[in-house]
Amino acid sequence: MKHFKQYTPLVIEELSANSFHYPPHHQTYYELVYIHKGIGVSHINTTYLPYHEGDLFFVAPEDNHYFEVQEYTTFVFVKFTNEYIRNLQTINFPWQQQIFNPLSLFKNVYLKEQGLQLNASEKHRLKNSVQDMLQNKDSDNGVNSLVVYFQLQVILSTVHEYLERISKTHVLNENNNVQVINYIHQNIYDPEMLRISKVAEHFNISEQYFSAWFKQVYKISFKNYIDHYRIEHLKNRLLHSSASIQSIADEFGFSDSSHFSNYFYKHTQIRPVSYRKEALKME
Repeated sequence: MKHFKQYTPLVIEELSANSFHYPPHHQTYYELVYIHKGIGVSHINTTYLPYHEGDLFFVAPEDNHYFEVQEYTTFVFVKFTNEYIRNLQTINFPWQQQIFNPLSLFKNVYLKEQGLQLNASEKHRLKNSVQDMLQNKDSDNGVNSLVVYFQLQVILSTVHEYLERISKTHVLNENNNVQVINYIHQNIYDPEMLRISKVAEHFNISEQYFSAWFKQVYKISFKNYIDHYRIEHLKNRLLHSSASIQSIADEFGFSDSSHFSNYFYKHTQIRPVSYRKEALKME
């Protein structure tokens, strides 16, 4: 895997090509990639997202990425180091009593897995900001250009407000993590209530945003968390109750004992009956 370094605090460049100029790589700097025109696929870590004119991608130093060009593409790259980003560590919205760290956007799972679905006004704003940055990148002020600095803030603030808008509510923040986990634990016996559509509806948030948020916070997918928690409960019931396999299947909302047995085997590589027998032998 190629590893690229950048020592200049800020680099802004435009490139048009029929194929991407870099192989899969990671880098020492943060990068915004704006698609001025063209069609292709963005590869960031394990996520593949199609790109079109007006799309914007966030790349962090720890990301592995490259672009697969399918139709002649003009890219605009805005690359900056920690030295440059230090002045952007926080952006204040005093009229909203709100502060956010711009670097969080580069680590946002939702942006990497779902991409941006901006409205026409937001796309127009981004396009104008990118054009202004290109026009001023070679000015006498260079990396100290206030125009470039503030246009970068416009871009980051636009994306931050977009994320706030699609989240619909502020339920899903660090103060409400317990509410989400409690909801899962309380409904572990009811698979229908743990469908992601139901959970997202309960917290009044989009399914895509919830899924990405959960993985970002807990470092595990929503589905895998539920499977792990359910299996632990099933093991406990098999070990510490005399309930039949069918009764346990009914209790946890499986369609029948065969469904339960297949599910348990998929996650433990052993059938429920055998697991219970083996556990009894150990006592």
